[in-house]
Amino acid sequence: MNKRTNGLEGKKCFSICTSTTGSEKYTLYPKEAIEKKGGKFIRGWGCQGKANFFPLNVFGGVHKEKPDENDIKSATDFLKKLVEEN
Repeated sequence: MNKRTNGLEGKKCFSICTSTTGSEKYTLYPKEAIEKKGGKFIRGWGCQGKANFFPLNVFGGVHKEKPDENDIKSATDFLKKLVEEN
């Protein structure tokens, strides 16, 4: 293990992310890397987020209001449930 990943062995891990689509598949992207480093991936949470990359930036981006208050509440609930279960 290198210095950047020391201490991950045997630890429970999760992911939180935003994406243009809000697809849950993006929450799983860190899973393989976490498990390769010895961590245990529990699960992930995600929602739509502001996208301002080309060509969307020409129009000012999309999902400018995201994450919104409902997303923040959902993320908070996700974290509370993780703490309760683990």
